Amino acid sequence: MIRSPFSAFQGQHSIIFWGLSLLYMGGLYWLSDQPGGDRPLPFPGADKIVHLVLYSGLGGLLRLATTSVPMVLSVGIFYGVMDEFHQVFVPGRSADPWDVLADGIGVVLGCFIINRLRTP
Repeated sequence: MIRSPFSAFQGQHSIIFWGLSLLYMGGLYWLSDQPGGDRPLPFPGADKIVHLVLYSGLGGLLRLATTSVPMVLSVGIFYGVMDEFHQVFVPGRSADPWDVLADGIGVVLGCFIINRLRTP
């Protein structure tokens, strides 16, 4: 039987991964706290892909921290909503519901990837 590299964390609420999740959220906060400007996008919607990829990382870390998928989705999506709300107060930034959607899809994707990696 092939063991997953994450099998040691199955069924455990890992304080290490909760800590990494919080650090990751701090990094996301720092990124969203940067003033906006006229940064050219390589193609329309490129920022949505960035949101999806970054929040996939958060979803994966949260999934490693807890066995509760509803907890992962609740925390990850709530953080995405709060992150967009925070951007309303950052000069040159705004809240975009499409960014929240990309964040939510990213959280689901990260959670799914970890679930697949954990499956023996």
